Amino acid sequence: MRLWYDPSGGVHGINTANWFAEHVGLAYPTDCTFHDIPPPQQIAQRLPGTPGLLELLPVIRHGRADLIVQVDENDENLAGVENEIILVVEVTAEAPHGHNFYQRAEKFIPSASLGIPTAYILPQRKMVDRMYRPTPYQAPVFGMMAKRHVVPVMHVQWPATEQGILLIDPTAAWQPAAGYQGEPCVDRQVLTFINQCRDYLVNGQPVNQAFAGAIATNQADFITYQDDYERGEGWQGHRNLHVTSAANVGANAHADVLARQYTLVLGPVSLGSPAPNFMRIDPYTGTTLWAEEWISRSLAGLLEYNTVYQSSNGQIQTWNDLIADYMDVHDENADCPFHNPAAFTPQTAADHMVADGPCCPFHNAYTKSKWLTLPHAVIFPDGVWVSPYRR
Repeated sequence: MRLWYDPSGGVHGINTANWFAEHVGLAYPTDCTFHDIPPPQQIAQRLPGTPGLLELLPVIRHGRADLIVQVDENDENLAGVENEIILVVEVTAEAPHGHNFYQRAEKFIPSASLGIPTAYILPQRKMVDRMYRPTPYQAPVFGMMAKRHVVPVMHVQWPATEQGILLIDPTAAWQPAAGYQGEPCVDRQVLTFINQCRDYLVNGQPVNQAFAGAIATNQADFITYQDDYERGEGWQGHRNLHVTSAANVGANAHADVLARQYTLVLGPVSLGSPAPNFMRIDPYTGTTLWAEEWISRSLAGLLEYNTVYQSSNGQIQTWNDLIADYMDVHDENADCPFHNPAAFTPQTAADHMVADGPCCPFHNAYTKSKWLTLPHAVIFPDGVWVSPYRR
């Protein structure tokens, strides 16, 4: 099988793949091979000569998870078909205070929504400026996602001492570079997760059998999930706001966005300044996925609320110019390899991305593509810009 890893952390990026393979029992290179996930700007160049990369695109359209497991031509013991994505894992040693937890939604919500078993490994507790512990809503929301998408979505706690010091894996068989901070100690919830992965990937057990414990946990967590809109109070936003004015509502805009009864407004914040921190605000753009998954959708997944940002500066024309300059925006039903890779070959997918310049929204830097495709609308001082991409 292929183990794809995120190299954005430099030479340490491959260590998560090494750690996972070592503890699950996947020998390199007989059982698995390691492959770096390319950044958006390199995808078109690498597609024609990189087996399995095309099928990766729907999972990495908004961000690169730390580990993506894919079936290859040698996996005779697995039920999956060649190039199928069968597991996604995101790991963080950061204490997920505030928006830090939400911003990584881009790493696990796409895979979960596609029905791929997904895990988020984060500290059980950690002392930074104060002691971090998982907040009460985190696990129930993972239970909600598991129920909605009918797939194990795992909230795995990285073991730590009572003083908030993370326990590090002491058994690294590889040789990590100097200064490497380490991977999770395989104990407690991490040990349970690794054992389930071994049953799934090495012993060939079906998903529901291998992850039976995780499924039971998801079901128990979901019981405590409250489907009420009080969960939106943690966001500096408002509900029950109607978008009463709109610009850019033409052939390319979706009028049903305005017709939706409720709008979640996040802000006000500063947008639209092409400075070195281009398009970066707080909360980060990854939180848009989380807001939609957690707040804006019904339990069944029906989108009930728009997610809208309110800007304290900028203007509608600037936003339209950005779209015209950087991408040919298209909706989720468009003919695009990031939505429907089965309709493309690696070469035709590469051609799609580079035709007439950077035409594909997802063939751009993640921050830029997210800002121009994720919000349903942006409220500027001169009116409301409505996304031609979102429905």
